[in-house]
Amino acid sequence: MSHSVSSLILGILLKRFLKKEKSAKDTAKAENIADIFVLSASEASNAILSICSFVIFFSVINGFLSKTKYLKYLCYVTEITSALNLTKNIYFTAFLLGFCGISIWCQIIAVSKDVGIDFIKFFFSRLFCGGLSAILIYIFLKIFKISTDVFSNNVSFVGEAVKERLSVSVALGIMAVLLIISLEGKKRGGNLRYDLLK
Repeated sequence: MSHSVSSLILGILLKRFLKKEKSAKDTAKAENIADIFVLSASEASNAILSICSFVIFFSVINGFLSKTKYLKYLCYVTEITSALNLTKNIYFTAFLLGFCGISIWCQIIAVSKDVGIDFIKFFFSRLFCGGLSAILIYIFLKIFKISTDVFSNNVSFVGEAVKERLSVSVALGIMAVLLIISLEGKKRGGNLRYDLLK
């Protein structure tokens, strides 16, 4: 709830910086519903590949940083999942969730590159959102008198989680192999969407 309220407040404060522009017409006109389906699936694949690549990259970086004596504190600002595993302070957790981290920043900028995000404003807005989330969670805890522990050791559930999702993992692996095979015989243009549609 604190993140929803802080995001709403941030949106209201930044509204005056947003300019209303005429919506640009899509240059790629789909002829029928099959073309629309293929185009949407390929766009979704592009977005998923972009997001996953950043998650994997920064997880590897955090694996290296966490083994060093002084650089391990950089994990708090690189990849949010790793950062949350390192802290059990609810206020700092709220800040980190609002601040997001470099990995999520890269994901946002990658999927919204056509928008033209001002990085300086984006950075300070994330800083503001994180700080406001921490303040709001403090206020909410004082108002609602919540004292239940929300952190626990979930190591025992890891095996069951993997077991339940094994079929999904195998299916995703098979689809990835089929995608690679389907692209093997095609001329690559450097854009996954156009490579798939050729």
